[in-house]
Amino acid sequence: METLGEKIRKIRRRTYPKNAERFAQLLGVGTSAVYKYERNESRPSYDQLDIIAEVGGTTVSSLLGYEKDGNGTVSEDKTEWNGYVLTDNEKDLVNAFRSLDADGKQKLLFTVLRIISEVKRQDSDQIPS
Repeated sequence: METLGEKIRKIRRRTYPKNAERFAQLLGVGTSAVYKYERNESRPSYDQLDIIAEVGGTTVSSLLGYEKDGNGTVSEDKTEWNGYVLTDNEKDLVNAFRSLDADGKQKLLFTVLRIISEVKRQDSDQIPS
């Protein structure tokens, strides 16, 4: 299976074959960062992945190696995202999120971020001084 770095290298070489600096500028980084991405020594941010996918005529999901079945769910054998292995619960959350319309996704994100903020605050309140 092709790595993320290999996919980034292919896209860069196809879109800017003689100008790695221009590709790096699109991402807001230097050429050394692009080369690190290509060698899998570093990972681009999600925003950078979005730009790479757009330039390459693909999707972030495809860059990250996710395959979808006919229902748009994450395939069982594709359980890694950005270097982290997804648990079954995390895959269920991703698939449930994908089933929502745009308004539902926005409401869910707002609610989840609020809950995470509250939990972090409660955790920090419990740490003894």
